[in-house]
Amino acid sequence: MKRIFVVALLFSVAQPCISSTSITTLGDIDCGSWLDHRAHPDGFAALHDEAYLNGILTGINATATQGGFITDPLSKLKNGNQAWFWVDNYCKSHPLDTISNAGVMLINQLEK
Repeated sequence: MKRIFVVALLFSVAQPCISSTSITTLGDIDCGSWLDHRAHPDGFAALHDEAYLNGILTGINATATQGGFITDPLSKLKNGNQAWFWVDNYCKSHPLDTISNAGVMLINQLEK
């Protein structure tokens, strides 16, 4: 009985967050391509990439909040431009990473 209580106590005080490891996606975009496309913000490729990131962020947010792992971190953003700007900076520092991983890192940053 003591073990059950200790385990329950640990779960109740643990600060949940999304794993910082990579997630499996279909058609992911690398950071180098993101930056190239964002150099022409009105082009189709940039609009496609932004929509892709919006989908990744919405999916992570919905899954994590409905699963009770985290609160609603996207509510801290005023609009998509803030997310895109954050990913621009992330990709400049991590050009070999992917947009899905950048999305995970952004959600983790917002949850802090």
